[in-house]
Amino acid sequence: PPTLDEDATPEEAREAREEAREEARRARDEAKQAAKEEAEAAKQRIREEIRSFRDSFKHKKGKRGARDVVARGQNLEVKEGESVESAVVYGGNLIVKGTVEDDAVAFGGNLEIQGHVEGDAHAFGGNVILGPNAQVEGDVSAFGGQVQKADGAIVEGSLESFGGAGLGRMVAGEIKRGMQDGQNHDASVDHDDDDDHDGRGGGLASFILQFALLFGLGFLGQMFFPARMKELGDEIRANPARNFWVGIVGALALIPLTIVLCITLIGIPVAFALLVASMLGTALGYAAIASEVGTRLPVMRGRKTQAVVLALGLGLILLISHIPVVGVLLNLILNPLAFGAVIRTRFGYRGRGMPEPIFPRSEHPV
Repeated sequence: PPTLDEDATPEEAREAREEAREEARRARDEAKQAAKEEAEAAKQRIREEIRSFRDSFKHKKGKRGARDVVARGQNLEVKEGESVESAVVYGGNLIVKGTVEDDAVAFGGNLEIQGHVEGDAHAFGGNVILGPNAQVEGDVSAFGGQVQKADGAIVEGSLESFGGAGLGRMVAGEIKRGMQDGQNHDASVDHDDDDDHDGRGGGLASFILQFALLFGLGFLGQMFFPARMKELGDEIRANPARNFWVGIVGALALIPLTIVLCITLIGIPVAFALLVASMLGTALGYAAIASEVGTRLPVMRGRKTQAVVLALGLGLILLISHIPVVGVLLNLILNPLAFGAVIRTRFGYRGRGMPEPIFPRSEHPV
């Protein structure tokens, strides 16, 4: 920065301050530009690494006697004493306690190594955790995370980590495309002995989407229509069997009613509105059931809010609904139950008792 003479005029002092501010702005802009260029270079390298791995994994042929393990939407563990050729996880954590003869890669999760990896170990959008007994013969890198190395861990290659929220968001986009490519590849040309651990119904992504939609509708219902949500809950608790059968009859009646409405041009929007209202009503009834379940869970007694109750019940129901066979049976019971409660209470709006007479009756009629 410029220096001032002791006898400098006020005008010269003002000009010196302006010049100092301008130099500071230039230095700040140069630093931002340099940081931006470094971040772009790191992002480009991550993209190249992900694409390179995907291409090599797609065209790689398995070794005889070995196998590739792939998990999508859930965690994967290579157990102690187990040996696989390569291990890849999309949208979950990978734990290696046994031996991986090639690369171990986690997309959108952490990679924890407690065993032996003969190739490289990469985590895209997560951390690499090396335990005291970990041994990696290749390189170790964490893109959008950190490499945590315990004492005793052996890495024969290089150690690299690129952190930052921006990198994490970029990696998440690459992971989504990688999962889509992997699913398309598995559906069309998967002829080897790979072990795919795909979750049912989309696995974790399906669970999160269903939870978000149902929780959002239920929470909005509790905020804006608390009396109706309470009426739905009371009806479900008081007459579950009757609501179940009414829901089945109502669902069956929707089919011919929709067909009849679609015969005329005017009836088509009415049929569409009826179907939308039925689905929204069933979702609200489902949320009311979840609130009843959450109220009875022996968790956080005395500290449950309506949102917590809804989240607990909904999480438990959705977890059970993702279990094969059991989940189908559960939904065959809960959906008619929710729909029937909506029908019987007219979307939670049902008057209690008979109205009072307009004119009081005389105890001694004439």
